[in-house]
Amino acid sequence: IQYPNIQTTIKKIRAQPTGLQLTGEPWYTIPAIVDDTTGVALTESADIVENLHKT
Repeated sequence: IQYPNIQTTIKKIRAQPTGLQLTGEPWYTIPAIVDDTTGVALTESADIVENLHKT
């Protein structure tokens, strides 16, 4: 994913924003995954690892 496409791509997979910018706007970052087993979309590294260990 190229930098300008991160927000659009994350929204497309229906993942939650990573956090909020100082302006209060959503902040979208990578890595991001959609777990094919559960259909869950995740963007936070720790959440991704935890999810992968569970499935």
